[in-house]
Amino acid sequence: MTTKKGRGKCGSAKIQNVSIAFKDETAPKIKRITITSDKNSDTPALYFKEGQTIYVKVKFSEYVRLADNSAGSTQSKNIRIN
Repeated sequence: MTTKKGRGKCGSAKIQNVSIAFKDETAPKIKRITITSDKNSDTPALYFKEGQTIYVKVKFSEYVRLADNSAGSTQSKNIRIN
């Protein structure tokens, strides 16, 4: 069998664009929740003023893929609570 540029050939059989997916059997666990008053800070805030924006940061035991199919350590979602 010889392989060229992502393609394999064996007689009349061909292999092209192979994808492998692994199923994660263990759900991620929450390691830490931090509430801050500054988007770029990891220092917890204890008090907030009325109308002040707060940031809730959740740290998981592994990367979490969100509904928009993005994965990473700097994911953020804005949620407005009235």
